[in-house]
This record gives sequence, C-alpha cells and structure tokens, in this order.
Amino acid sequence: PFGHPIFALAPITLPAVFKFYDSLAGFTCPPSHIMGKRRARRKFPQLDEDVKYVQVFYEGQHNDARTATYIALTAAEEGATVTNYTEMVGVIREHGDSGKAVGVRCRDNLTGKEFDVRAKAIIFAGGPFTDGLRKLEDKDCKPAVAAAAGTHVVLPGYYSPDGMGLLDINTSDGRFLFFLPWQGATLVGTTDRKGTAVSTPG
Repeated sequence: PFGHPIFALAPITLPAVFKFYDSLAGFTCPPSHIMGKRRARRKFPQLDEDVKYVQVFYEGQHNDARTATYIALTAAEEGATVTNYTEMVGVIREHGDSGKAVGVRCRDNLTGKEFDVRAKAIIFAGGPFTDGLRKLEDKDCKPAVAAAAGTHVVLPGYYSPDGMGLLDINTSDGRFLFFLPWQGATLVGTTDRKGTAVSTPG
C-alpha cells in the first residue's frame, strides 16, 4: 500500500499519528521521534535498501505465558484445583438439555477419561478457543473471536540493538515484518494470518 502516491505525505502525517499514540499511554513512555537514515543504518546494518523514512516509537512487552503460570500458582495457593491437559467437552444443565448451567463435562487428554465438575459459576476463559467453548453451550452463537496464527524465529540477541527493534510495514506480501529484542534474544516474525484456532498451527 505504501506505493500509493498518498503515502508521500507519511513523513508529514506520521509524526502526529505517533504523538497521538504516545498520548494513549499518558506520555509515560519515551517520546516517539524521527530517526535519520545514517543512524538507522548504524542501528540496523541489514537495511540494505534505500531508506526513505524511519520513525521510532515505544511499546511495552508482556510475557503472557509467565502471567498465566502466576495466575495458576496463585489460584492453587488460594485453594483452587488446577489441572493441565484438561479439556471442557460439554455443559451440564439443571434439566438435561435446558435450564441453568451448573457445571461442565471435562476430559483428561492424557488418559481420555471424562468427568464432571459442578460449580455455581462458569467462566469461558478460552482465549482463541472461546468460540469453540461457546458453541458447546449455543451451537448457533455468532463468532466473537478472530483467531490467527503467526510464524516466529528466535535469533541471537545481536541482531537487534539494545532496547530497540525494527518493524517493516511494507513487505512484498503485504504483512508486517519485525525484529524485536526478547529476553536476551531477537524475535523475528510476521504479523498473524487469520485462521481456525488450533493448538499446533501448521
């Protein structure tokens, strides 16, 4: 899309756009700014094409796997029963196929054994699999989650300068490409592509 003549105005409009982006965080992050071509090449020598415009902006990083682990550990500490490899396969109702939901039917995916769990309240916290859980309750429900999958490669940390990544928003296939510092390494990948939610995307 950046081949369109209207994007010739990007160097004028994007600084204002990123200042608005800064404002969404209450200007608590370092300010966004334009980076010159020479400095950009020093930071990222892999920029071997003609660089026309480089903008620096700041975002936070979040290790969601670690957060999920902490939530599970905290729940267990407070008395909850926490299991892994357990899948909800059905909803238990007061009067057979109708009435208030009073529990769920679960399956141990290691043994194949199924069992019931009864509760006063049920929360469908399925992440990308939420629509699949909702269909167990209402087969005619409309999709609420747009599932997607992405491909990422982990490289040594020296591919990204300290504290800075690279985002190319004009690749040949129309997707974003990023190099991001991540826990001492460099994470390289594309933006997600839409698809059905699966545990191991192919």
